[in-house]
Amino acid sequence: MVGKYIVRHGEHAQKRRGDELPEQRATAILEQLFNASDIAIVGNFTGDARTLAVAAVGANSPIIGLIVNLFIGIALGANVVIATAIGCGDEKAVKHAVHTSIVFSVLGGAVVSLLGQFIAAPLLSVLNVPDDVFPYALMYLRIYLLGMPVILLYNFEAAIFRSVGDTKGPPAALAIARARRLAFAQNTLTFLP
Repeated sequence: MVGKYIVRHGEHAQKRRGDELPEQRATAILEQLFNASDIAIVGNFTGDARTLAVAAVGANSPIIGLIVNLFIGIALGANVVIATAIGCGDEKAVKHAVHTSIVFSVLGGAVVSLLGQFIAAPLLSVLNVPDDVFPYALMYLRIYLLGMPVILLYNFEAAIFRSVGDTKGPPAALAIARARRLAFAQNTLTFLP
């Protein structure tokens, strides 16, 4: 956006496209680091069960990646709808799309969280998770799924911010959330017996 006009063509559009790519890559990398940091934390603080804990977190990577990436794709669709409404100058459509996106993310996250509790064990069985790792993997997946409403809300809100041209805010918020989560996890796990 330059001034009050949305830029689709010309030198400003080229510059804008070039500016978005690094922020999108940064967001993708930060989201990948969530799983890697969980592996590092459980690997350092779980004592004798270290190998099982790391295997449990790793066993969930395909399931978590599938769910999160599915909803990132849906959020991208919301981004397109909102950006199109902004480009058309239709304020009513913008408000409707934003509200729909927020409600969908929270309700979708709640449904995934609830449904996931019931299908977590069968999903891990399909992945042939070893018997000694299975209870740890199941516990990790069920705890992770409880956070899906917040995770999906972030992804949809990031899409909303990107649709209005803010490509730097979402990765910054994700980095801050990651740092807070790491600090919380380390402090919590340090005090556990």
